[in-house]
Amino acid sequence: MERYITSSLKAKLRTPSLLATVAIRIDSETLAWFQSKGEKAEQHRAAALRIYAEVKKMPLV
Repeated sequence: MERYITSSLKAKLRTPSLLATVAIRIDSETLAWFQSKGEKAEQHRAAALRIYAEVKKMPLV
């Protein structure tokens, strides 16, 4: 089953001044997709997590 998150929000790529190193569990298919993005895979993962966190802050209508 494929799930897509759609939104009219535009992502803004920014580099936080303070970074934390964490370990997360992620399914192999999702990890492979991020890794297919090349050298910026880590930045793409961080951006995806930021977008998810921002969406979760929004009140439900």
